[in-house]
Formats: sequence, C-alpha cells, structure tokens
Amino acid sequence: MKKKIYLLGLVFLALGSLNASTKAAAAEYYQPKVSRIAGKNRRDTALEVSKFVKENKRVLIARDDDYADALSASSLQGNSPIFLVHKKIAPTSVLKRLKEIQPEEIILLGGETAISKEHEQLFIDTFGKEKVKRLFGKDRYETSLKINNFSNRKSFYIASGENYPDALSATSLAFKKNAGILLSRQHALPASIKNSLENYPNPTLIGGESALSSQVAKELTAMGKTPKRIFGRNRYETALAIAKESDPSPVLFIASGENFPDALTASSMASQYNAPILLSPGNTLPVSVGNYIKANKPKEIILLGGETVLSQNVENQLKNIGIPESRQKIEAGAYIKITKDTPLYKDKTKTEQIHEVPAGKFAYVSKIEGNFLSLKYNGVSGYSGTLDYSVMNPDQESSYISGPFVSQVYPDDIPMACESAAALMALKRKGYAMDVSLPAFVSKLPKTSRNPELGFVGDPYKVVSGYYMTINPKPMTAYANTYGKAQDLSGSSLDYIRMELLNGNPIAFWSIYNFNNPIYFNYWNGTAIARGIDNAHSVTLVGYDAKGKEYIVADPYNPKSPKNIYEYRVKEETIERIYKLQKYAMVIR
Repeated sequence: MKKKIYLLGLVFLALGSLNASTKAAAAEYYQPKVSRIAGKNRRDTALEVSKFVKENKRVLIARDDDYADALSASSLQGNSPIFLVHKKIAPTSVLKRLKEIQPEEIILLGGETAISKEHEQLFIDTFGKEKVKRLFGKDRYETSLKINNFSNRKSFYIASGENYPDALSATSLAFKKNAGILLSRQHALPASIKNSLENYPNPTLIGGESALSSQVAKELTAMGKTPKRIFGRNRYETALAIAKESDPSPVLFIASGENFPDALTASSMASQYNAPILLSPGNTLPVSVGNYIKANKPKEIILLGGETVLSQNVENQLKNIGIPESRQKIEAGAYIKITKDTPLYKDKTKTEQIHEVPAGKFAYVSKIEGNFLSLKYNGVSGYSGTLDYSVMNPDQESSYISGPFVSQVYPDDIPMACESAAALMALKRKGYAMDVSLPAFVSKLPKTSRNPELGFVGDPYKVVSGYYMTINPKPMTAYANTYGKAQDLSGSSLDYIRMELLNGNPIAFWSIYNFNNPIYFNYWNGTAIARGIDNAHSVTLVGYDAKGKEYIVADPYNPKSPKNIYEYRVKEETIERIYKLQKYAMVIR
C-alpha cells in the first residue's frame, strides 16, 4: 500500500516558512487522513485491497478486463475480497495470496469465457474441488440473478448492465440494506430479471434515464411495483446521491469514474466499513464531491488505484480540502498561478535572469530545493525564490483564445489537411502566419512516402487507401517553428496542456473524428508494420471552461456548413480518453 501526504494551496509568504504554516493549519482546520491503495496494475491493486478485508472465509474471482460478472458480487453475504485474473496470464499471485488466506470457499464469477477452465482447474488442484464454485448465467443479466439467488437476498437495487459506475457506487449501500444488485438493459428489463422480481418488494433504480430509461420504470409499474430512483446528473453525482442515502461514514473511498477495476475490488472493503464509494475523474476532484466531503468531514479518505487513474492533483486537493487557501503549501508537480511578476534565474545564485513569469500566468513546479522553486513556464525552466502564487484550480480558471478560423474544406477543399489546418489555426491565434493560406502552408509541408514521423505521408489533396496519411507532432513542430514558436507536447499530462491554454497558448491536438472510438488498421511505415488510426483527425484546442469542465475546440472539418466557424465544447473526460490513445499535441506560444 502506498501512503503519501502532499499539501497544496495558496500562499503569500516565503517558502522557508511553509512547514510551520502547514503544521498550524493541520491543527486549526479540518484535514482528513488521505491514503492510497494501489498496485502496479489492476490485479495487484486487488491483492493490496484484500489485505484490508477482515472477512475472508469466502473469496471471489473475477475477470480483469470486464466488469459485468462481478457487478452483483456485493449481493453475496460477508465482505468477501475480490481478486482479478486475466484469462491469458496464470493467476500465480492470486494463488499465493489465497494460500495465505486459506479461504473456505472460492467463487468464480462468470462462465468459461470470463474465467477459463484451465484457471478453474488450478484453483481446484490447489484448494480442492469442494471449495471451488462457479456462478454464471448465459449473459451478465442472468449471472447477476444467479448470484442473488445464491445469496438469498429479499430486496433489490437495479443498475445498468451496460456500464459500471452506478452499480459499483451502490455496492456498499446494497450491503448495508441487505439488498442484492440486479442488472438491466437501458431500455428493457431482461425477462429473467423481470420474472425474478414478481414476488419481491419494490426495487430501487440506480442512475438516471441515460442509464435506465423510463421504459424500465414503466415495466416495473406494469408489474404492480412502485420503483424508487436514486440518481444524479452524471455518474459522479449519482454516486453522491447514493452516499446521501446513508448516514455519513468516518471513512470514504474515492475511485476512478473512468475505469472500473479499482472500485470493483474495493467494494468489499467499502462494505466492511459501511463507507460510500465516490467517483472522480483522473485529473481533478469534482466540486460536488469536494462539497460533500467538507460538509461531512470523514476522518479518512482512501484513494483506490495509482496515479495513472487518480492523479497526484486529486490527492493534493483532498489533503487540503478543509484548509483555507491562505494557509496551504505546494509540492513538486503542482501547477501554480503567479500573482506577481516573477523572474526566473539560471541557477540558485540568482545572478543570471533567463525569463520572467508575468502576474496572472501559470507555471509548473518541477521540484523544490530548499527555499527555491524550479519552475517551468512557456517551455523555459528556471529557479525562483520567494514569490507570490496560488495553486491552479481547474474549477475556477477559464480561458478562450480568439483569432482566425482555418477550414480544410473552404475556400479550398483539402481532405487530408486536418493536421495542417489545426497547426495553422494555432499559429494564427498567436499572431503568426496571418497572411498564410492553408494551400500555401500545405505546399511547404515536409512530406514522406510512408512514415509520419518524418513528414506528411502522401498528398493532402488526395485520399489514398493503404497509407497512413497523417503527420506526427515531431515533424509538424519543426515545420511550425519556421512560422512561429512551437513545442511538441506529446506525452505531457492533460493538466500541463490545460495550463498552456490558461496561459493563452493554443494547442494542435491529434484526435479522433467526432471524438468517436478509434478504428485501428495496420500499415507499412517503410521499415515495419505499424498500427494507425483510420478515423484519426486533428483539431485546435482554443480554451477551457472551468464551470462546465469542458475544452473549447476549433474543428477545421465542417463539410455541412463549410463557410461557418466550427467551434464547440467537449467534456474533459472525453478529451482525456482521446488523448490517452496517442498523447500527441503541439503548443504555439
């Protein structure tokens, strides 16, 4: 288990006095104990969670690449730890942990497509056939029914079987209320579920109509039931609504709202403490979740999963959630807003100034050395001593970078020029290349026959199958630097990209058309077979709206209204999902 304590916030004092200030703040203000349970992957995280589950006479085994079969596991009596296995990887670590536990019962959740017969035999060979059981149905809905029949529950919650957040958030409440969790399709109750509810009291629907439609409620009403519904505007607020159904707990769990395994394996631990599981995006804690925590003041908050699923920023926000901004401090990895013009020096002797961060701009804290911060601003790294700053708060900071719009379909239709149009639009919004047209920009673009790491593949005016007709950030950045000041941000965190936007720097962003799921294909890059994205697209990020947690996108492809500026907003979680596919981006400063 990893336990770290990082503090963060707003200060107007010398760095040398930060530690004393923080100790005073801890005594004076609400400051929960924040810890993290994490392994190097989802399977190891499940192993770590199992060490904190007291009841282990029965253990549950679920697949690690899908949530469906384990969603109803909280219906089983007792706080049974859940272990995850991969169908192509021998469960060596799980077997080792079970030998330490010596469970009386091992339940495999799902059929042989979920947990292979070979894996089942390993458990039987190690612990005996009499201890190993398998619960499964013909699909996820029938599996949830089989689990509930096994546990003999008499009341039920119904959650979506097509997505995981609502059912996972309800696990602790279901256990506390001695209720089972059944799964349903969005627009219709499966026949097996409907039949099973005939002789039971009114069920409770978990989630809004985007999860379980009004049709599901109508079917229950037609059966003579009066279903209650617990829901919020989104998965994060639905989890809050579920938490508010119980008295506040001194313990609170935070899991990713974007990935299922960590919350899934922690459901038994949450049930053990009668504690809710709240959800958060990876990069920043929702305001509503923060307000709930400040109102209920849990003594301990446990993050589930590593920093790839719940970032250091989320942990920092939680650690400082009750401390006024004027009494907080920062750690390396924070993004700070400079409140007074601040010089950056080459080294800590402060003899050579190399840059200045203007008041109102944002900088990244690379490290802290004694009384000095090592800051990164506009691609320049340097040292600063005593300064005035506040931590970047994504819930309060917004930006919009106005300027020319560049279309790849009007006045010239260049079907494969989205990367060029996105880059040129970013340049123009910083005042570069104002007289350069898209055809002129494309005409000098570095080109290559096969490898997008070297230049644009093919002719941007023609669509040719079998080629990956794109250009990657590295050669595009080199070309953009002939017009202005560009930097390849590929691999940077999304927080860093947001910081650039808040500093007024537009981003050329390698995306997917309409932000859909990627369609992969194989292509020859000149030396080897590589994987490309058939529906790849590029747009320009021109702002961030804190209130809606949305990025403002200028999209060069708008064939339906080619003469119109095409700008729209995309939710932060969608941008994050797309960015994780390639982590390709370029900033213009």
